[in-house]
Amino acid sequence: MKRFNHFLPALLLLSITFVACDQRVFEMPPLDKPVYPDTATMTIADFKTQFAAATAVEITDSITISGIVVANDISGNMYKEMTIMDSTGGLKIAINQGDLYTEFRLGQRVFIECKGLWVGKYGDYMQLGSAFESSIGQMTWETAKAHIFLNGWPNPDDKLLTPEVIDISIVGAEANLGKLITLEDVIFLNGGKEVCASQTIYGSVQTENKILKSSKGSGSITVRLSSASDFANKILPANNGNLTGILTIYKTSASSVTYQFTPRDSMDFAFENFGSGYIQHGLGIDRDPYTVEYALTQQNKERTAWVYGYIVGVVNGSINSTNPIDGNDDISWTTPVSLDNTVVIASDSLEDDWKKCLVVNLPGGSSLRDLVNLRDNPLNIRKKLAVFGMMESYLGAGGVSVPNGTTAEYWLNIKPIIFSEPFSGSLGNFSTRNVLGTQVWVSSSYYGTYFAKMSGYSSGSFANEDWLISPAIDLTNYGTAAMSFMQANYYKSTSTISDENSLWISSDYLDGTAPSTATWTKLTIPNMQTAFSKYDFLSSGSINIPSEYLGKSVKIAFKYTSTNSTSSTWEVYNVLMTGTK
Repeated sequence: MKRFNHFLPALLLLSITFVACDQRVFEMPPLDKPVYPDTATMTIADFKTQFAAATAVEITDSITISGIVVANDISGNMYKEMTIMDSTGGLKIAINQGDLYTEFRLGQRVFIECKGLWVGKYGDYMQLGSAFESSIGQMTWETAKAHIFLNGWPNPDDKLLTPEVIDISIVGAEANLGKLITLEDVIFLNGGKEVCASQTIYGSVQTENKILKSSKGSGSITVRLSSASDFANKILPANNGNLTGILTIYKTSASSVTYQFTPRDSMDFAFENFGSGYIQHGLGIDRDPYTVEYALTQQNKERTAWVYGYIVGVVNGSINSTNPIDGNDDISWTTPVSLDNTVVIASDSLEDDWKKCLVVNLPGGSSLRDLVNLRDNPLNIRKKLAVFGMMESYLGAGGVSVPNGTTAEYWLNIKPIIFSEPFSGSLGNFSTRNVLGTQVWVSSSYYGTYFAKMSGYSSGSFANEDWLISPAIDLTNYGTAAMSFMQANYYKSTSTISDENSLWISSDYLDGTAPSTATWTKLTIPNMQTAFSKYDFLSSGSINIPSEYLGKSVKIAFKYTSTNSTSSTWEVYNVLMTGTK
């Protein structure tokens, strides 16, 4: 096979030019583009399958693999390694050389002639390198120069640099090893309380394990953070967010297997006040919709959610599937307009850049079209709209595909918040009334999630009746109102949970009195726990306030009961009531 000097001396200029720059945004240098003359003979997945049983073995066949560099040592959190991916999977390349990112930038395609290299598993995680004693280790820099070839310039827009979003509860799988992955809606244990990685011994480099867990359900993983990274002294994010990185594994025995997650740099931390990739996005549910910015990042991923923004325009009549949107002139940004089948929404009510907008279809004959379209309702321009649908491109732009356009799939002029209580570190303005038993409602937390908690269990079940009652909520001027909250239930039969964990409303309860002195109406909680093997928070769903309570001052109450033979634990947070006047 033809050999050539692929590490061009001129590339030294490239490394000098960009050493202080963000490697993800750069101009192409005016150098001779490296071109590899042959093709790959095997996919990464097939390569990993062929050598799946190898602890450390020399490759004797003429095998060429190719991939895009998706991770390197730019921040110091990875050490003398990079990861390449093709469409079938990812593979770690171990090289005994620092500052690999100056040669192997994100988006760089490489071809690797594997004959003469070694492949094996360290801690059950496969890597390509050289022999080290009886195991697998790093190849020398000279070996790397003889086997790894650049092809073209780095492409920061390569699709393989778009991480695959996988739920943290199922990410730990053989097929995901070596992949670039984003874990969404996650939170660090001890976030806000400690640095990412500390140097406990002067001058030493250490890698610390941090626990990352889902902020809304089950699942956790070990995150590997190095004291050599340029973000080591930053405080771990305290709030929930998204984390991107490479999935690895460390196995010492059949019974000791740990999946690990390694971010590449600080930009992989999409958390408020930490990484530059943070986007305030909401949960995508009716009470907390996605923002337009976040919905634009979720296009064509088969994701259905609520999203909201300001109505800023309408798609022009000349636009269709064969003549898609490709400029600002393809949107009518002012009224009057002639069409009633779309609206365009944005986070800024004065937005006029189509790339920062979402196109919302208005199904024919629907309430959504009748009440929202700007042709017949020109005063809707600049009003807030929330819609439920599929996040997918529409007429060449980012879009939301609304299935039916019923009143259950949109809000116009977003419902104002009447009342909210997050139970963040206390019971807020709620009061407790203990009718029976010694256990009471308390404020509690777990892995950074704070909530109100009631349990009749204390080394056994005890009979209890306990109420958690809100302050007065003024519905005087509201024609509609609805509430929701997040909850988890544990250790209770699903057949009786709606009786033992229940929600009530009253307009005549007096503070400090027994609940039995007032008239209470039980409210139906649409979503109750259906399995109790672990604590899983879920949304209650939207709970309509009965019409007889509208126009009044009301109080809501969470009522908990248990017996001497059976008891549950009920955890509640993010109580929210919205309405329209």
